This record gives sequence, C-alpha cells and structure tokens, in this order.
Amino acid sequence: MRTSTTTTLGVTTILLVSLFSGTGIFAYFSDTATSTGNTFTAGTLEIELPGGHSLPFIAINIVPGYVEEQVQPVKNVGTIQA
Repeated sequence: MRTSTTTTLGVTTILLVSLFSGTGIFAYFSDTATSTGNTFTAGTLEIELPGGHSLPFIAINIVPGYVEEQVQPVKNVGTIQA
C-alpha cells in the first residue's frame, strides 16, 4: 500500500509541476504590449568608390609587422545617411 501511495504522490507532483510550468511558458510567450509614436523607415546604404575602381596599392619588401596605410575616398549613393 505504501508503494502505491508514493507512486501516486510522485505522479501527481510531476503533473502539477508540468501544469504550472506550461501555463507560465504560455503566459510568457503570449504576452502583448502596445507602443505609440514609433516610426520605422527603410532605405539603402550603398558605399561606392568614386570612379568605380580603387587606387593602386603597391608594397615592396613586405616583412612580418609591416604596416602600410592608404586612404580611399568613398561616397554614399544610397537613400539613408551613413
């Protein structure tokens, strides 16, 4: 008789924990909120090199730690600011 009571109590506990967990998860994922005054806009960001090609880059005697810098002018031809 003791084994039957223990088993019933264990199964009941598992079912109650599952039920409360399920309702908590359902409440979390079905929550809604409203917000006013927000606007969303879409556009394109296109960055191009003037003239369509890059400047030549020539490096001679490259060794580990060698650093070379070169400035390339770019422009945004898209519809939003960059």
